[in-house]
Amino acid sequence: MTAGTRTAGTVDGSGVYRLVSLRLIDESGDIRTMSVRTPSTTTNAEIETFAAAYQAVTQASLFSINVTEVYSAVEDKNDAVTGTRDSVFDVLNILNRNAGAVADTIQIHAPEPATMLDNSDEIDPASGTLATFFTSMLAVLNGGAGGAGTYEVISARYTERKERNKAIKI
Repeated sequence: MTAGTRTAGTVDGSGVYRLVSLRLIDESGDIRTMSVRTPSTTTNAEIETFAAAYQAVTQASLFSINVTEVYSAVEDKNDAVTGTRDSVFDVLNILNRNAGAVADTIQIHAPEPATMLDNSDEIDPASGTLATFFTSMLAVLNGGAGGAGTYEVISARYTERKERNKAIKI
């Protein structure tokens, strides 16, 4: 296995910072996003007060607020691995669909070689590495063990910079 090195922090509720994004739509239908980086100690109540105050000073409609807890480290290309399909533009697109026909595509960038058939641009449906990933991906999409989600993997395809190549039904 030749996976890169993870340097991002552990997702444990104590991120490095929070990113607050406010999505706005104007009277013509144009949409913009305004984002601000806040300390990880910023409370939900403080973010709500900020959002309410922002709405009071804009003519646009604030229709979405996204609060992201960020777990990051210093980026270093030496933590990545050099090999076949090692570019972040080389992608496995994994199509998932739930019982309500809502589709969601998860992308694996710079896929690890064990996820692919040898000398091919096709994914290896028997890959243990992919099976482990699919299990964790579906747990997240379906809301964990107590979730009521119904997502399942439909297909996966390798692409290089664009969504192309043969999809493999999973």
